[in-house]
Amino acid sequence: MKRLLAAAGLAAAVVAASAGAASAQYVWDGPRLTLQPIFGVGTATYVFNTDGYYNDAPGDRFSHPVRGFTIGVGGGYDWQTGPMVYGIDMAVISGNGGVGNYDVQSPYDPDQGFELKFHWATTVNARLGVALDRTLFYVQAGPAFTHLINEANDEPDRVRIGRWPLGVGAGFGIEQAVTDRTAIGVGYRFLAFAPFRVASNGATPTDHTVQYRAHLVQTSLTWRFDQAEEVRGRGLEGFDWGGTYFGVLYGSPSSFHATAGYNFVLGDRFVFGPEVRGALFTCCNLRYGGDVMARTGVIVDEHLLVYASAGLRWRDTTRFTTVGGGMEIAMSPRVSGLMELAALRDTGGDWGEVSFMGGLRIHLGGGAP
Repeated sequence: MKRLLAAAGLAAAVVAASAGAASAQYVWDGPRLTLQPIFGVGTATYVFNTDGYYNDAPGDRFSHPVRGFTIGVGGGYDWQTGPMVYGIDMAVISGNGGVGNYDVQSPYDPDQGFELKFHWATTVNARLGVALDRTLFYVQAGPAFTHLINEANDEPDRVRIGRWPLGVGAGFGIEQAVTDRTAIGVGYRFLAFAPFRVASNGATPTDHTVQYRAHLVQTSLTWRFDQAEEVRGRGLEGFDWGGTYFGVLYGSPSSFHATAGYNFVLGDRFVFGPEVRGALFTCCNLRYGGDVMARTGVIVDEHLLVYASAGLRWRDTTRFTTVGGGMEIAMSPRVSGLMELAALRDTGGDWGEVSFMGGLRIHLGGGAP
């Protein structure tokens, strides 16, 4: 529920930026934000590698269906050349999404069970479409990450392990412009993730893999923020990537972040600078955290920044090294939206976790060196 509220809040925060634009012929290029109610069905497949506590023999396998309602929020940028529309976007899908806290009885022992819990998934998509006036047909594909937790349970004994498997997503859809800045749509998305291993040599040993695939049917409501000035009568004139900025972010594990930083702009195209963040966690017995990081990026289009980042992250007393990147999109002359992914390495550990973050920034301007 917290993820649903966060996604809805992000969408609500930008509705005002899209209101009141003069009616004009619809064009499809520029920044966009999309809210996606989703219904998903999928399959979780378990394969056991050894004769363990939760199965009978090596090679045992079983599958169970999963389904659920969820919501996604995405940000992207499109370019239009005649009827052809192409773009990039990043979307996050909150809990459920065709998985969602599934408890299933073990086929090997009626007193045992397995639980598959879905925290979130995120996709990075390349999109190609054809616009017929106010109707857009598109296909999309790209890499995806998800956070899944699998639990093998024989009360009071259990094995509970979370992983961040890499996957792929692909789909197609149609959008229909209903005003000069909004469109509604419907689409299909397929997600498939690599198997992740659950292994324990404790009192209840197990060694198995879990693989998840899902078919998602999504509706969408899309807001667009900058179109050609001669079409819209206004745009994002005056937006400046350089200088001081402040922001609010929502991230995984469930947390709210305040952020501040400074962008230097070199040659009207390259951006670099420091950033600090403070976090309040609402998940997983965590309390406080923070980031100290540096960003460097390229202004791909006037109002689209693609960047890489690196730094240090704290969660209570645990320290991580982070390496990641994301995209930031101007949505008004002072406000931008961003989505990013980062890989985390625990001090003395492995690169075992992927973190998602998204939110809004307010830019004060004035950062040319």
